[in-house]
Formats: sequence, C-alpha cells, structure tokens
Amino acid sequence: ASVPPVSGNNWSTVYLSALDITEKRLLQEELTEALHKMKILATVDELTGLLNRRAITEQFEEELARSIREGSAFGLAVVDVDGLKSINDHMGHLAGDHALKLIAQEIGNTTRKYDQVGRWGGDEFLVLFPGTDARTAKDVAQRICRAISQKRVSVDEEIFVDLSVSMGIVVHDGADPQLNIDELIALADSALYKAKESGGSQAIVIL
Repeated sequence: ASVPPVSGNNWSTVYLSALDITEKRLLQEELTEALHKMKILATVDELTGLLNRRAITEQFEEELARSIREGSAFGLAVVDVDGLKSINDHMGHLAGDHALKLIAQEIGNTTRKYDQVGRWGGDEFLVLFPGTDARTAKDVAQRICRAISQKRVSVDEEIFVDLSVSMGIVVHDGADPQLNIDELIALADSALYKAKESGGSQAIVIL
C-alpha cells in the first residue's frame, strides 16, 4: 500500500508538536533543577556551607534511631570555637565570620566521608560519628583540633589570631532506648565544658 503524501500543513503540525514537546521537556528539567537547588538551600547553612541546624538534627535523629535499632555505637561531638567573642570584639565580625568558615572547612576536611557535620548555632558545630566507639571518635576529634590549631585568621593581613576549638564527645552504644537528643547534647556539653576549663583546643570524651 502506498503512503499518502504529507502536505505542507501536516509537516508544520508535526514540527510544531515536536517543538512543543521539546519546550515542555526543557521546562520540566529546569523546574526539577530549581526544586533540587531549593532543597539544597533549605538544608545548608549559608555562612559555612555545612548542614544547617534542622538538617543536622534530622541526621542526628536517624543515626540515634539506627543505633538503638541495631545496638551499634554512635558518637556525637559538640564543637565550640575558642575565643570567637574576642575575635569579633577586637577584629570585627568579618574576621569572626572568616574564622567560622575556616573552621567549618577544616572540620569537613578532617572528618571521615560518612561522618555528618552541621552548624548547630552561633559558634557551635555538631559532628556525628556513625558506628564509632569512644576511642575512634576521640581520635578523629583530636585530628580536628590539631588541624584547626594550625589555622590563623586576619582581616588586614597585619594582625593574626590563632584559631582553636574545644570538643565534647559522648558515645551512645544503643543499649539505652530512652536516651534522646537533648540528653545526649547535654552529656556532650558537659564534656565540652571540661575541655574549655582545661585550657581549650582539645577533645574530651564523657564515659
């Protein structure tokens, strides 16, 4: 059987339909990309580029639930910048922001690929150590402290201030299903205060 010829009008209709489908696909791709970017922005701390408080809290809840469900160890560290108020007061908030960015970068570079890092608020960060015992968590935390202690911050390239952080660590072994996020944070904070009182720039594990 012969194929009927396609008229010029029919060719125009086919072309316009193909163009319409292509435009719809491009619009859909742009919309998907925009939604993806919005999702990322909703979970990222604007200053440091780390997970924001809401996102790191969600990760915290997931890791705690996994620890309880599987009976596996789970480490948590609260990180506090030593002397950030002094940097802000004497060098300005630009220097303080620069210090937070440098510290966030070093924490991200020093932790393991499966650890989770987020800005808890102000000059505090949270580090989650999945499947990690106390000794390993402290080893990683001490590496973070050493890495940050080698950094300095300045605004005018004339006055430099050495950076350091203190860290309090608690490890949940999954044995107590009643422990919640607030209680674990409180335990890590108590270890953090001991690190501060002992001179800072160190990590202490509460057992």
